[in-house]
Amino acid sequence: GSGFDAGLGVYTGSSVSSLTMIGSNDDAEFGMRWSSLTFSAVAGTTYYIAVAGYKGATGSVKLNWSFTGTGTPTVMEFPYKLSGGKAVITNYTGSSTDVVFPATVDGHPVVEIDTRAFTGLGRSVVSVTISEGIQSIGNIGGASGLRTISIPSTVTTLTGHQHFNGCRSLQRIDVAANNPNYKSVDGVLYDKEKTVLISCPGAKSSISIPSGVLKIEEGAFEGCGIKSVKLPTSVKEVCDRAFGGCLRLGHFRSR
Repeated sequence: GSGFDAGLGVYTGSSVSSLTMIGSNDDAEFGMRWSSLTFSAVAGTTYYIAVAGYKGATGSVKLNWSFTGTGTPTVMEFPYKLSGGKAVITNYTGSSTDVVFPATVDGHPVVEIDTRAFTGLGRSVVSVTISEGIQSIGNIGGASGLRTISIPSTVTTLTGHQHFNGCRSLQRIDVAANNPNYKSVDGVLYDKEKTVLISCPGAKSSISIPSGVLKIEEGAFEGCGIKSVKLPTSVKEVCDRAFGGCLRLGHFRSR
């Protein structure tokens, strides 16, 4: 069961506003904080499972399920929610080491990957490819085994800050050359004009920041294994926690 007092619900439907409840349960037995639910599944039907904490409680979610009958049920690899007929991927439940976030799911175009979707990557995933057509991605922090990520031309929004915090094995952040908002130089992520250093891969040990960079973004080097940084005189702003947790950093100088 989950690590907090939670209720469980199963639904069908095509959007959050038109869901039909199949069943729900809050506490399997008196005094127990975990929930249990049994229902008859129909072949070819997609079921959505909702977990809600009592009085807003949160924590890790663990789902245990068993199946009795013919056939083999499949678990959706990229769970999603719909907004205006377009999909926002909310999780990754697969087992691949090389993950490709798709441009469509169930015929719906994917426009966004929510931050929560990347929490399923863990230590086993070594590469992530964002498909062309996706426009926005959340933070990918905590994917400790991730080595490379490829961002297409259509991604124009990276939400939040500290985008790759905890990705200590990350070697490269690659961006399509025709992306209008972002640019990759030696695997380091900048804005298109190369005036803002947005994020440095966690596995990078040294960097000579190009002249012309004006700003080091919040959390740009957060938790990196960086040992040496050469900072150009063009830099005018270093944001909060830009070098937070860089325990190996020994050489930091302007040039």
